[in-house]
Amino acid sequence: YQVGKTLVFLRSTQFEILEADRDLALQVTAIEIQRIVRGFVARRRYKKYKSLLKSLEKAVETRNREGLEKGLQNTGILPYLGNHIPLIQKAKRELSHLEEEQRLIQLIKNAIVSRDLNSLNELITTGEKMKIKDKSLSEAIELKAVLLKEIEVEQLLESVLNSKDAAALQKALDAAKKVNLLDTQAAKDVVASLEYLEQESATIHNLDAAIKAKDADKVRTHLTKMAELGRTDHSSVKTGEDFLKEQAKASKQAAEEKANIEADLYRAIESQDLGLLKELKPLIIKHGITGEVVENANKLIGSLQALEQVISEMTAKMSTIQIKASSHDGITKDDLNDLSTLLEKVKASGFSKDDEEFKSAKDFQVRMRAQIEAQEQIKLALRSKDESKLKGAMAAIQELGLATGDAKAVMAEMRILEENQAAASREAAKVETAKLRQVLKASTPELRSDEQYKISQLEENDDVSKLFQFALSNDKYDMGKFYRIREDADFVEFIEESKRIEAAKHKLFHQNSVIPKSLLRLQEEENETAKQLNSAILQYCGDLSHPYPSAQAQFLFLTGLEQPNLVDEVFLQLCKHVNGNPKPYSKHRGFIMMCIATRTFPPSTELAPYLLNFLINKKVNVGMIGNYAALCLNQLNGRIQIGPSSLIPDIDFIDSYNTRPPILVTFKRPGLSDVEVAISPDENIGNVIQDTLAPIGNIDETEENVWGVYVIDGPQKPDANDLKRRLINFYRKYNPEKLKYVDSYVKIWADNTEALFGTLEKKYGPEPTPEELDALEVREGAKNNLLGRLKMSVIKVHEVTKRLRMGGEAVRPPTAKTPWPLPYWVFLGDVYAAMARQKRQPILSFKRKLYAEGENIFSKENLPQLKAEVASGEINVTNEADIGLLTAITMTQANGGKFPSTSKERTRVGAVSMIPHIWKEKWNLKRPDQNIEVVEQAAQGLKGDLDKIYVDVLKGLPTTGMSFFYFNKSNYTTNEKEYWACGVDRKGLHIFDADRNGILETYGFREIKEFGAADSFFWIEVVRANKNKNILNPGQKVYLKTFQAWDMMALVYDYTHLLAGAT
Repeated sequence: YQVGKTLVFLRSTQFEILEADRDLALQVTAIEIQRIVRGFVARRRYKKYKSLLKSLEKAVETRNREGLEKGLQNTGILPYLGNHIPLIQKAKRELSHLEEEQRLIQLIKNAIVSRDLNSLNELITTGEKMKIKDKSLSEAIELKAVLLKEIEVEQLLESVLNSKDAAALQKALDAAKKVNLLDTQAAKDVVASLEYLEQESATIHNLDAAIKAKDADKVRTHLTKMAELGRTDHSSVKTGEDFLKEQAKASKQAAEEKANIEADLYRAIESQDLGLLKELKPLIIKHGITGEVVENANKLIGSLQALEQVISEMTAKMSTIQIKASSHDGITKDDLNDLSTLLEKVKASGFSKDDEEFKSAKDFQVRMRAQIEAQEQIKLALRSKDESKLKGAMAAIQELGLATGDAKAVMAEMRILEENQAAASREAAKVETAKLRQVLKASTPELRSDEQYKISQLEENDDVSKLFQFALSNDKYDMGKFYRIREDADFVEFIEESKRIEAAKHKLFHQNSVIPKSLLRLQEEENETAKQLNSAILQYCGDLSHPYPSAQAQFLFLTGLEQPNLVDEVFLQLCKHVNGNPKPYSKHRGFIMMCIATRTFPPSTELAPYLLNFLINKKVNVGMIGNYAALCLNQLNGRIQIGPSSLIPDIDFIDSYNTRPPILVTFKRPGLSDVEVAISPDENIGNVIQDTLAPIGNIDETEENVWGVYVIDGPQKPDANDLKRRLINFYRKYNPEKLKYVDSYVKIWADNTEALFGTLEKKYGPEPTPEELDALEVREGAKNNLLGRLKMSVIKVHEVTKRLRMGGEAVRPPTAKTPWPLPYWVFLGDVYAAMARQKRQPILSFKRKLYAEGENIFSKENLPQLKAEVASGEINVTNEADIGLLTAITMTQANGGKFPSTSKERTRVGAVSMIPHIWKEKWNLKRPDQNIEVVEQAAQGLKGDLDKIYVDVLKGLPTTGMSFFYFNKSNYTTNEKEYWACGVDRKGLHIFDADRNGILETYGFREIKEFGAADSFFWIEVVRANKNKNILNPGQKVYLKTFQAWDMMALVYDYTHLLAGAT
């Protein structure tokens, strides 16, 4: 070395020899060091392995669940996670049994709280078979004895109810008192019967005494009482009638009460309302009501109670079978014997094969039989280890959503098989990545627009539709059941031992730190990339800091495009990030990434139903999250068909998602079907009309400027995630008689919500819309909020673009009462974001907003829009005869030329939706199918050209063809109304009062010198004085204080330029 430094160098050959000798000398030492280290590591691992086996063996013997969980989470250090070791197999089986017992214990506790005898019967039997040693089982047995005693007492109460023996009735009440049953309906009925007998006895005694004393007034009084008790057949009554020479009559008030009870009874029988029937029974006894109607009511009570009992038994049986079906060992044919017997009992109870009760039980039986067959198929596949048989078994597992021990074993085999195949094709994957890099190109707004248009033109694909239908099933396609996801022990291998159990539980839930391993089993190199992807998600979403978050997001999307085998990992990580995320901002950004991802590439065929199921369940959320999920589903529908994009999302495009949200919008089109449009953040209304709405509607480019997007604040949306509330709303619309079974349905279908609604919608129709729910509120006598208003109009979103600055003024402009057109430069993402904060969704429509001078507004093409505007109240019809005639014409045309005279026809054509809200209130509509006398009378005289008759009425209405804006009257007039309206059409601006009954003032476009908007004011400068003296006009300027100032200016601008161009 020193010689070399003095520029004296060895020759090359000698140097190489010396270097080789030195390497050989060091090699011996290096090998020895490696041997020592490897031996040390191996001994440590072996010691850990023996300690693990010892702790697991002890936990299995003592059935210690905590010990089993802790031990099994440490099997990540073993090859194949120790799945080939008998003790670990036994430990997993024992843990599965303990979890099954825990689920059963929880159900027992629930049944104890609800005092459900049928559930207790099933659970006690199952618990005894499983030899559960928990105090809840003994408590259940004790409660069962108490409930049986209570049933015995209730049967005694019902048996003596019709008895006239007061002693027997009192004895039954005493028995009820001993077991605290005086608050039951049967006890109340007996009390009412006793009181009746006491009144009857006292009245007869008093009547006999009055007859004996020959006191005519008292005789009359007691005869009236006997009539009210319904005992005009008694001999004393006959004697009293002979004495007075007149018949016994109940008082007018008592007769009215009795008539009302009988009317309620008929209604309860017709609707099969068991609750109302039970409430009426004491009143029937008290008033001595008898006859056929009472007999029918008693029979119906018995049959409905029997039906309730059968449903309760069926629900309990299905719950216990479901526990067994999801257990480690699965189910056997013997488990289904009782279910078949119960099905026959259900059928014999009066249920038809089309009833949900019978159908759901039958479907459950079919599914359980399919599971038994699948279990045999799985065992055969595990014995053979044949790839094709394993794949067939895997398909059955996914189809049925199985979670048995053998099913998990098949999943593990499939993971190993696919991992080996991926390793073998690693080089081919690198070649594929290189090819994709050559194809990918930077995106531009034009290229993105072309791609989105291509997707919008796709026809419905049957395979994709089936995939979406399959994905509705929660029990099959819950994300946690995807077989390619790493096992818990594998995922937590590198996590501190004390935190492994908690980390495993949150494997698919949001976390602030980078994941220790990929969620899927990947090759080592891909696993490192997956961790980088997770870091990119956390940095973009703000959980970790980064100076350029959009660049991190771009890295994720680029990786998904270049390496298709990582796409599923991307989607799973995004699902994990938004799942249970407590940080609104982070969750919002996570869904933004999901929106861009679903727009960029599709998931694999295997992951697709799981991802769709995840998004479907998020779709029901109120606010922007629900809209994000709906947008992702819409984008996947097209992306699955055409494959991944060739466009790389650029930084500007990603940044636009930070400015405002992407949205999925439903546009209503008068006379046509609604259309759903996915709108990216960089698309304003002008872009949406030009690129999507106009092509879909076959509107010529030269006509695009006369069309517009109208908006109105939608009703406040409830959180639809509650199964019970959804069922109640559904049956309120279609079949109120089923409401009494809702609790049972919830128990049966709690884990399979979307499958239930898929079945219901096939039989009845779609779930009720918010508008239909509002109509139901009207029908049921509740407060009508059909046109729920915001405290502040949707135009408030323009604060984002600094268009409105209220300056802290105390007087606020009014909210809009009718839809109004938005300017072309508005971004609908801003509109949705503002509405979502108030749990509302804007109602948007795409229609004509401008009519040229001389154009026929009443043409055949424009008529559907005019009819829609009458129904929405935009065209104000003040005359009852006119609205009756217009509604009759619309109903007749919707019913194929025949007026819908029956309730069924009115419901089918949606008659209530054709009537303006103000007239619904005036006519006091309480049912969607209600007959309206004014409309029916108008329909009787209909003949000739109905469209011509319709148009003739519209020609006399001043609001036809106008778009309306609302302003505060204090800046315009001293009128007492709090707000006025301004209608804009091709003739100019028209001032109306709040009710829009007539035009107060008109400013023609030729009379307007200038116009503009500033802050919250729209203003015009006119060249003449006002004709109406009640209108203040300082100078020649008119100011309208409104939230819609810039919207008014945009429409006036469009009209003036259209008319100027025409002249």
